[in-house]
Amino acid sequence: GALDALVGLMGTAAADESGRYTAAAMGHLLELPEAQVAMERLDAIPALVRMARVHDAETQRHAARAIGNLAGNTQCQRAIAACGGLRPLIKCGYARSAELQQLVVRALANLALDPTLAGPIEGEGGGQLLRTLLRSRHVEVVHWARVAQGNLDGAAALGRLVRYCPVDNVVEPVDMVTMSALVAHLRRRPAETPPGAAPAGPDGSGAPGGSGAGSD
Repeated sequence: GALDALVGLMGTAAADESGRYTAAAMGHLLELPEAQVAMERLDAIPALVRMARVHDAETQRHAARAIGNLAGNTQCQRAIAACGGLRPLIKCGYARSAELQQLVVRALANLALDPTLAGPIEGEGGGQLLRTLLRSRHVEVVHWARVAQGNLDGAAALGRLVRYCPVDNVVEPVDMVTMSALVAHLRRRPAETPPGAAPAGPDGSGAPGGSGAGSD
């Protein structure tokens, strides 16, 4: 179908008009959930990531839009990181185009919902990019940079809880609404310690330095 044809074109895309059209078509097509799943199944995400590395502003813009659409699908988030997609995406965020910056931070906001990607995003300079864009003059860029930073903070908190899960425990995939709600909950300021209660230790236990089991 159309996706297979575009995947074939991505393999030869360059910084020219054909490359821009291919990236633009992918950006629109990948708004469809079924196309997102098919991209992962066809192992075509690396080709899309390569388009984000092309030295052409228009191609990068369309590729960032496509990656951002994929990042909204939990089945594709880790695949984007696994094929080296974080670094070129984050580099695109330093472009002068406010539209491209917004596309990048929205993609990072989605990717940060996976707690396993918080470290890689930070390691590739995503945190520094977000702190830079928080000073942008463009309201939408600042808004999505704040959302992405909040999701990274929430994912970091969630990551500390993951270690309490048994290694053989089956974790079912959750939809983005559920994950967003959980991250929003983790982003809230912790409630004050009730009078007479022991303050929480660094590992979340009831006593400082303790090693109690985590809560569910």
